[in-house]
Amino acid sequence: MNLTEFTIKRSRIAISIFVLFAALGLTTYFSLPQNSMPPYTERVDSVVSKLSGASPERFENLVSRKVEEKIQEIPEL
Repeated sequence: MNLTEFTIKRSRIAISIFVLFAALGLTTYFSLPQNSMPPYTERVDSVVSKLSGASPERFENLVSRKVEEKIQEIPEL
């Protein structure tokens, strides 16, 4: 008798085993110490700039390069 046949014929036993493993897994998960999951902070920021009527090349030269240079000067980035 293989596992599939056993599970089909004795479904109550298979369901009981599944519920037992699920309960053990949940119990183990909720009993983990908090230091196993350290705090995580994600710093995200965005910069949007517009220059109406300017070509992409002109915008890059007048605005984008200066903004990128100033952002690179910010420590811890």
